[in-house]
Amino acid sequence: MAQKKRDPHPTLPKPPRAPAPPVGTRDHEEWMLDEAVEESFPASDPPEPAQPGSTLAIERLKEEGRKTRANEKELAKKKKK
Repeated sequence: MAQKKRDPHPTLPKPPRAPAPPVGTRDHEEWMLDEAVEESFPASDPPEPAQPGSTLAIERLKEEGRKTRANEKELAKKKKK
């Protein structure tokens, strides 16, 4: 008999949510935010270490002698060689 494969990413059962409060109330806005946060979690992790978002930060890291990933221009230069 074939064994079932285990789910590599098991999740816990979610507790039942309270019904939505009346539309237009402050409680409804909070409920909507809670729903959005719950639906977006867990966010997937990037496959590589995070890279700073700004070129200024990347330049500062290079000045400090720290490694950064190659940007598109640097990758294009490597391909031409």
